[in-house]
Amino acid sequence: MFRSILSSEWFSSMMKFTNLKDSCSFFQCSRLDDKVLIYRLVLSLYSLFFIVSACLSYEGASYPLIIVGEMLSAITFMGLIYLSLRRFNFKYLIGLSFLASMMLALGLRGANLLYFENIYGTIEGLDTYTIKHNVQDFIARGRGLLDFKHMVGDIDDWGIHFLYYVSMLLSGRMARTELLVLVINLFCFSTSAYWLYKLCRNLSFSEGSSRMATAVYLAFPYMSINASRGLKEAFFSSLIVGAIYCMYAFKKQKHWSYALLSLFFIVLSYFFRIAVAVLLLIAFFALLISQEKYKKFLLRLGLTGFALCIVALPIIVSSLTKFEISDVLALSQERIQRTAPNLSLAWLLQGVLAFFGPFPNFSFFRYNNLLYNVGLLLKVILSGFVVYGLWDILRGYKQRYYALACYFLSSTAMLILIGQGFDFRFHLTIFPVFCVLFAYALDHCSFRLKGNYAYLCIVLSLVILYNFR
Repeated sequence: MFRSILSSEWFSSMMKFTNLKDSCSFFQCSRLDDKVLIYRLVLSLYSLFFIVSACLSYEGASYPLIIVGEMLSAITFMGLIYLSLRRFNFKYLIGLSFLASMMLALGLRGANLLYFENIYGTIEGLDTYTIKHNVQDFIARGRGLLDFKHMVGDIDDWGIHFLYYVSMLLSGRMARTELLVLVINLFCFSTSAYWLYKLCRNLSFSEGSSRMATAVYLAFPYMSINASRGLKEAFFSSLIVGAIYCMYAFKKQKHWSYALLSLFFIVLSYFFRIAVAVLLLIAFFALLISQEKYKKFLLRLGLTGFALCIVALPIIVSSLTKFEISDVLALSQERIQRTAPNLSLAWLLQGVLAFFGPFPNFSFFRYNNLLYNVGLLLKVILSGFVVYGLWDILRGYKQRYYALACYFLSSTAMLILIGQGFDFRFHLTIFPVFCVLFAYALDHCSFRLKGNYAYLCIVLSLVILYNFR
């Protein structure tokens, strides 16, 4: 069924210029065909879901400029992936992605200003409002960096407040500050895409796999939307990529400058989300001690340590934050109980969403919702291959990738614990490693034809059930 959809003349004409010459076993075909099939599949399904959503009483239909933005978002995302499949200069592709992201973000702000007289739209409780108020009040009182801790209570928020504070000092006006923060967010994110590409190449992944995995990361529409709202995720993601790239560069080249840079990025990430900084440190340690002759022992030691960390979680949480683990679990249980009538089923659903979600939501009647669904749809489709690649690493004792596996599994466990599997903002800290593991799966994993189609049918059925629940 899928091949009949994907083999249309229109899609074939779109892909006729691609000429990568790698080989792979996804869908029992060459690696080029593998990438092309994934590309065509997502484009076909997104078009189908878009039409279905348009037939429903979609709230965004009242805002035609936003509908145009949603379609341009999908076209841009798939277009950049298409260019990654060709022999297109990758540095030019990064520059093109930065310009496209800026245009999308500014266009979204302009449409929000036109319809709602507010560049952030109608989102209530947006963190950006609090950040802007705190920074303006802090500067109006004439306080400096030594008083910074009085402006923000939670260390997790120091990073984004500092970014706004410096931008405000440089620009002098909040309107200019908002624009400057947007540029910094997207520029750093685009730069981190090149680091991600270099990381894939340093791990000996093929050129084609590295380019496609990086394009999935680079063109992901949610980053542009998130940056347009003045939030921290795009900048924060660049810190995570920088830390992982530098730690692997240090492992390979033994230059201490890379180790110091990695630690620098980890320290910066501490002021954006403490738990992520801790997980990055654990991944760095795992990379440093991983050796071929101890690969089985280290894997068993790591899994045992992981289990002990879960048992000792109350002490860890209490020592690193002002929260008690009982408070965290109570809040998580409250979130999780909203997702399913049965608590056990709700926890199971959170586990599925942490590894395979969040699902694209085409039936949620709000504007902006279609804006990033094309990316979520691709992530859902790729998640099974990423999980299989992760299993291949652990099963084969491939110690070179232990640090990636360590970070991915510990971050996913944290996502389940806090009950935020539905919120892609919390998936963003895992997404860079997700893309690297996808490149690994493209190069190293072999799948059976029936297994691929069975997985796709199951996942798409879950997406449909989720949308029409």
